[in-house]
Amino acid sequence: MNKTAFLVGIVLIGALGCDSNKRTSTTSTTTTTTTPPPATSALPAMSEADRALAQKVQDALRQDAAVASAAQNVRIHAANGEITLQGSVSTQQEKAALESKAQQVAGVSRVNNQLTVTSASR
Repeated sequence: MNKTAFLVGIVLIGALGCDSNKRTSTTSTTTTTTTPPPATSALPAMSEADRALAQKVQDALRQDAAVASAAQNVRIHAANGEITLQGSVSTQQEKAALESKAQQVAGVSRVNNQLTVTSASR
């Protein structure tokens, strides 16, 4: 009986220890996963006002039928009224249309178009 209780205790301690490691691992994985990718784009963090402007631009691009499909691959960053567009598009026309539409959004002072054309023929 004592051996059984002892073994059950060890199993419970082992299970709790594994569960604790699992939670720690999950937490660190979540933290790693949510780390934003701007390190590769070298863009500074956005203020609340910048995030709101970037969202306005994103909404405008996605609501315009002429550029909505191309806008799905575009990352938008804002800094003091300047919008940076990053990502890839299929044609030079899509690149120009996205820049033009972004420039029309109220609050945008300048558009830094860093979009790349991945397929020049269409």
